[in-house]
Amino acid sequence: MPAREQKPEERKIGLRAVAAAARFARPGPRREIAQWPPPEPKPLAAMDMFPAAPGLKGRH
Repeated sequence: MPAREQKPEERKIGLRAVAAAARFARPGPRREIAQWPPPEPKPLAAMDMFPAAPGLKGRH
């Protein structure tokens, strides 16, 4: 069956439908799933308790 030529209005309607479907198919921003019970807080490392003096930062 040969495809008939579409009128410009029909083509516009078809494109709108495709655009709307694509808009709804797009996944939304991912939300982080909260853990329950909340994870245990990590103990502070020595670096966190005693930060290096400003002049020593970046040296190893």
